Amino acid sequence: MPFIFYYLKNKTQHAEVRSSKRAPGQRYPQSSSIYLGKVIDKEKGIFESRKRGIFKYTLEGGFAKADLPKLAKSASFENCKDGKEILDFGASFLLTAVLKKLRIWDFLRETLPDDNDSLMALLFYYIESYAPNKDAFRWLRGSYSKLLFPRALLRSRQISELLEKIGDEPFFDEFFSRYLKITPPRECDDAIIVDVAEAPYAARFPFNDGSGHSEEILGEARQFLVINEGLDEPIYFSFNANANAIADITTLKAALMDLRNYGVSVKYAQLGAEYYSEDNINDLYDHRIQFIMAVPVERSLFANYAEKYGKQVLSISRSYHHRHRFFGVKRIITSFNGHRGYLYICVDHDDRYKQMFRYTDGAISDKIPRQKWSARTDMMGFFGFMSSIRLDPDEALALYFRYQNVEHLFDISSRDVHLGPFEAHSEEEIRGHLLLSFLAKFIHIKMSYFYRLDSAINAESALIEMRNLKCEVYSDHVVIANISKDMKDICEIIGVALPQ
Repeated sequence: MPFIFYYLKNKTQHAEVRSSKRAPGQRYPQSSSIYLGKVIDKEKGIFESRKRGIFKYTLEGGFAKADLPKLAKSASFENCKDGKEILDFGASFLLTAVLKKLRIWDFLRETLPDDNDSLMALLFYYIESYAPNKDAFRWLRGSYSKLLFPRALLRSRQISELLEKIGDEPFFDEFFSRYLKITPPRECDDAIIVDVAEAPYAARFPFNDGSGHSEEILGEARQFLVINEGLDEPIYFSFNANANAIADITTLKAALMDLRNYGVSVKYAQLGAEYYSEDNINDLYDHRIQFIMAVPVERSLFANYAEKYGKQVLSISRSYHHRHRFFGVKRIITSFNGHRGYLYICVDHDDRYKQMFRYTDGAISDKIPRQKWSARTDMMGFFGFMSSIRLDPDEALALYFRYQNVEHLFDISSRDVHLGPFEAHSEEEIRGHLLLSFLAKFIHIKMSYFYRLDSAINAESALIEMRNLKCEVYSDHVVIANISKDMKDICEIIGVALPQ
């Protein structure tokens, strides 16, 4: 007859199911046991283990999903006598409200049903924390997310397996075919595709403290991001883990083909200076891909025209005001390997004068002859880009800096939403990591829109403030305490009220 055996281990109560059975012909019965895990609530049969997360078990009903404790009125923890543990409540509560307001909560909860709790918990971790994945289980132990997603398993090996599942190509394609049906940008004709950066990844070596890596980077995944031009919202991404930092348009063409299959129309591609090559430019024209591309200042195309038209660009009559700065711009009709195009020679007047001041100040100190100054200062502050489409100078300037802003916004070398060097064992794991990072960035941007009218609050400060809201967990309810006015204001902007 099976029974549940309870015992203490490191001052913590654990449990296992024990049973014995005597086989025919044997003198003594054979014993067996099933480890249940740490006891959360003995009376209700709630347990927690690494394998199953938080779950319910009874001898009559077997394994079942644990019921989430109900929220109770807010109170001060000084009045709480029998609470079991204190968790970070506010950030998880806020993110849940945001996802429901964006109408993607149900969509995400239906994704990957067998591992959905782990998927949702890891997504919350990507948004809330900048720490590496190896610390996700530590975050989960102290987060209300472990009650929202009781079956979540976030140990390193489990995360790797989860990322491989969501990075599997059939799942990836199915995800975006569903995702783009519920997001408004699918109807937008002004989508642009941007070469964001190279995402560094390593294979089979340990991630260190999160600030870098102790081994040489073994690869870089070239990533294209598709955004809604009007809102700067990410719509889709594509990457090539075998790109090895070689800038060609193979990945770009594959991304455009995928987008056509999803019904998304792309207006043009914005590319960095590393794409400037005869082969790439020919490919872009041959495949009729409209583009805007930065031009390296050392290339003869730029240098020759800059020398010829430099004085005109510096003329006040060609100056344009953009974001509190003054620029000079001249558009030139030219030919790129026999293809008609447009070159824009530009100068940033503010940057030019700052560079000239620093140089001349040092030149005087170093006693460099004045006749040598001109060779060093003439092209200071100049930059250029080319396009296959005709743009007015002020429009071209705005688009160029839009690309710079988008590149900064999604810069994977920054600490932003988990986009940085990480350990990868397969291409699927890389794709899964980037997919979660994409979703985290989308949610973060949407949160920024909610708070854009409040100068005192932004998405990041809202999450930081809400992390200060704690809850104490009891056997059948949760008590939240010490709600501040700022917390109420943050939730009111989203349109949700904290439990009163």
